[in-house]
Amino acid sequence: MTGAFASQHLPNPLRDVYVVRLGHILSGDAQSIVRLVRGDMTGDDHRVKMVVRALEYMAEWDGNDCHLDDNGMQFALDMADETTTAQLIEWLGSHARRIEYVDAFRCDGDNQAQSVMEEICGGYCREAEDVYDKVLQWLKDHDVG
Repeated sequence: MTGAFASQHLPNPLRDVYVVRLGHILSGDAQSIVRLVRGDMTGDDHRVKMVVRALEYMAEWDGNDCHLDDNGMQFALDMADETTTAQLIEWLGSHARRIEYVDAFRCDGDNQAQSVMEEICGGYCREAEDVYDKVLQWLKDHDVG
């Protein structure tokens, strides 16, 4: 268990839901979330890591900045900040579909990347935000969030 899921009593209602449902989420629900989110990326450790980090991120949310629905990009930026250049290259090479995330970022009108690595990082952020959104939707669909 990681820090966000530790059984500490905190005032965040969403966190309380996670703490109460912890055993269920980390067993059957976590497998369901991972299956849904990874889609055709079966066995992909990067995708699974993003699912776990999204759950942790949502559990740590304090509700002061904005609504949980609006935190996907911030989650993605935080994930990117924790990722080294070598990890980004490994991420890109781990599944052919990841090129689509990089291409989508490259085609974005707001793209101001000045290097290939910045474009790869932008693709990584796109995937992280996509994972965040899918995890949040799963939680809403199952009355967890």
